[in-house]
Amino acid sequence: MNICAFGDSVTHASYIKNSWTNLLRLYLEDNSQYEIELFNLGINGNTSDDILKRIETECNPRQPDVIFFAYGINDSRYIPELDRCLVEIDEFKRNTQKIIEIAKKFTGIIFFVGPVLGDNKQLDLYYESVYGKKVFEASRSKEYDSVLEEIATKNDCKYIHLFDKLESTDFIDGLHPNETGHKKMFEVIKEHLTTDK
Repeated sequence: MNICAFGDSVTHASYIKNSWTNLLRLYLEDNSQYEIELFNLGINGNTSDDILKRIETECNPRQPDVIFFAYGINDSRYIPELDRCLVEIDEFKRNTQKIIEIAKKFTGIIFFVGPVLGDNKQLDLYYESVYGKKVFEASRSKEYDSVLEEIATKNDCKYIHLFDKLESTDFIDGLHPNETGHKKMFEVIKEHLTTDK
């Protein structure tokens, strides 16, 4: 069983050993009758724009049976120089719809792992723009999260809500979960899986 996991630095998670993707791989190896190949295709800083550009190229040689997507926080990042989010919400919607359409060329088993974010005290450490808008902000990120859930559900993909599952102590810096945070993410993801023993 080939599994592709697309995402950003939280998926890539080179900063930690027991990331949600590694925990998922180990769980599936122990609880599935299939030989598991999980390809971690997370890239630091990736947005829906980036994933849309590379999904087909990445999937073609791997021919995934299952695809996980975990993105959105970088899309919602406010860019002071542009006075807008890095990927505006309408473009984010279009990108997500196109990503699903491409993913369905390979498999009908598609999961969207909702984004996670620390509390405002942690996020306040990231500079605030001259427009008075924070670079990372929970309410803005929740908008993007809602879009993911809406489009995933409309397209018969499985959506995994994570936004309120982690606490401030589960993050290294407000953006990147620590080992405890990744374990909590994995436990929620695991509840949405059906595997053959």
